[in-house]
Amino acid sequence: MTFKTENDFCYGMFYTDNQGDFVIIAKEDRSALGNQVQLLL
Repeated sequence: MTFKTENDFCYGMFYTDNQGDFVIIAKEDRSALGNQVQLLL
């Protein structure tokens, strides 16, 4: 699952294991992410 806020790009992942259910969310500043994409291009 991905979503955007005004200033951030977020990616979430849901998984289960023998300890229970978990949601992991990673957040990156959109301007920093844009700079990294430009470097890759």
